[in-house]
Amino acid sequence: MKSSKFITLIFLTISTFQVWAQAPKPYGPTPNARQKEWYDREIIAFFHFGINTFEDNVNEGDGKASTAIFNPSALDCKQWAQTLKSAGISTGILVAKHADGFCNWPSAYTDYSVKNSPWRNGKGDLVKEFTDALKATGLKAAIYLGPHDRHEHLSPIYSIANYQSHYANQLKELLTNYGPIWETWWDGAGADELTTPVYTEWAKIVRSLQQTVLSSAPKTLTALLMCAG
Repeated sequence: MKSSKFITLIFLTISTFQVWAQAPKPYGPTPNARQKEWYDREIIAFFHFGINTFEDNVNEGDGKASTAIFNPSALDCKQWAQTLKSAGISTGILVAKHADGFCNWPSAYTDYSVKNSPWRNGKGDLVKEFTDALKATGLKAAIYLGPHDRHEHLSPIYSIANYQSHYANQLKELLTNYGPIWETWWDGAGADELTTPVYTEWAKIVRSLQQTVLSSAPKTLTALLMCAG
């Protein structure tokens, strides 16, 4: 009789343990695998480097600065990558273009870029040096292509439709010529005219060229967008 009670107790204990060991079932909206992978990185470095780096007390240029001032003669993206790795930071985002419109790569769609600067005798490509350095160090490379472009606004033929196409072409360059890009980072810059449908079309380009990149169309243009949708 005692033996029977003892066996029953063991059975109840095992059954209870099995219930406790089960993972809780998801309830409501839950992150997908890409969103969780982004979240688990915890810290991502942001490199805001461009023509306004060489202007005095300027955070966002007006698109009028001469390309002649861009000449980072001591630039060493390998040193950037090693610093990230030493700090335990797995990912870096480079500002490929900020609101001033200056492109850190030799874009075929504008003259306002590194190709018309004295840096590397006009043969430089900061996006390439950055992405190559991070990937060689085992880190993830990401880009920020600023939606707002004050230099393009200066063009006499500027329109939202023209700029939507212009931006799309530059996005294609960045997602085609530099290998895997881990994330595209957007914000609500230019939200007064660049509406959700515009961003949605750009997001389709991202998805079509690099299916695994972390990005999505914005839910609101005023929110910070580094989505992993």
